[in-house]
Amino acid sequence: MSTAISAEVVNAFVSSLVNIFQAATGLKGELSPLTLTTELPPPPTFVVSIQIRGPLFGPTIWSFTPGVAGEITARMLGNASSPPYDTAEVKDAVSEVANIVVGNATDALLKAGYPVDLSPPKAEFATSAEKLLERTLTVSLNTSAGPLSLHLALRQA
Repeated sequence: MSTAISAEVVNAFVSSLVNIFQAATGLKGELSPLTLTTELPPPPTFVVSIQIRGPLFGPTIWSFTPGVAGEITARMLGNASSPPYDTAEVKDAVSEVANIVVGNATDALLKAGYPVDLSPPKAEFATSAEKLLERTLTVSLNTSAGPLSLHLALRQA
């Protein structure tokens, strides 16, 4: 039987999102109140999923608006302008940022007694609305380039 995730688990992801995202991208953001949702933000969005396995299991699902995805890519490539949002460069950049933030959160999870394994990021450009399988805790960060969200569809064994 599985249970909802603890505040300690949520804090590992929130701390990583706020601190590591800014360090990796140079984008400052303001955290919005946590919410429960049953769907991802409306398209167009980039969606990146990273599966977690271990005493915590399930997906972490990221959603990036085209503006945020493009700004992340431009900053990571050292370019003054963003590439078109439906390119492999953008897909790779948002996948890498998601992987960095989730990977950093796993360090805090390990220290808290939750050793986990991660799948490689799976990214896609969503063109239609996507429903989540259950109500999911969502952490949103509002940046100067637009909002991004991290949906924690995790359970504890």
